[in-house]
Amino acid sequence: MINIILRDNKNKLFQKMLFLKEETELLICENINKINKSGHQLNMNTIDIDTPLEDLEKQGYKNDETLYDILIIEYNQQNNDLLTKWK
Repeated sequence: MINIILRDNKNKLFQKMLFLKEETELLICENINKINKSGHQLNMNTIDIDTPLEDLEKQGYKNDETLYDILIIEYNQQNNDLLTKWK
């Protein structure tokens, strides 16, 4: 299982995603690459389950548990290339 953090550097948001299967993590990575091509500034990194997030919060980032879902919905509304959220 893989743990990741998704950061939206443009809007200073982040989402922690835990216990993902490798195939799900790869799908998210592919989606992030496509979304970035449409003008976003997203980063995705693997993390330990107990990685503290205080440093992100000190930099002005806010936790948004719906960040990934919202990005997928917005992308799908604006593009003909529909993204799948989960595998």
